Amino acid sequence: MVRITVQKLPVFHQNDQMSAIEDPSLPASHSDDDDEADEQDENWDDWQSDGGAASGNDDDERTKSLFCSKVLASPEAAMQHDAETFGFDLRQFAARERLDEYDIFRCINWIRRQVAAGRDPLPELLRAEGAAAGEWRGNDDFLTPAMADDALLFYDYEEVVEACR
Repeated sequence: MVRITVQKLPVFHQNDQMSAIEDPSLPASHSDDDDEADEQDENWDDWQSDGGAASGNDDDERTKSLFCSKVLASPEAAMQHDAETFGFDLRQFAARERLDEYDIFRCINWIRRQVAAGRDPLPELLRAEGAAAGEWRGNDDFLTPAMADDALLFYDYEEVVEACR
């Protein structure tokens, strides 16, 4: 949308106060409001093309299994896959061990580091007693994401945590 405005020029009156008058003989110019609106439109378009929520791009939801290289459509699908394939349900584990959200994040990052190092974390996790007493529990080193943009770290575990209280 192009908006035509009339340029305003300052005029001095006898009492030296400035006021603006319209001079229709001067060429029309773009207003600052138009420039801001155009810039906002461009930023919105950039955000949409980058995969923002408004673009409908679900790539942000794609989630890697904790124990293998399979990438699934969502955190829920990845947790379901891990439960069915490896016998480890992160939500049930968190509820059983009464983990808070930070401990859930620590656990996820610890598992990812173990798998990346070629170690199998399942035996320690599946032990009936004291499984959550592992090196990751309460260790803030494991709050640092082991994998960039890990969708499991963005998942809302509030319901799991609330069920433990």
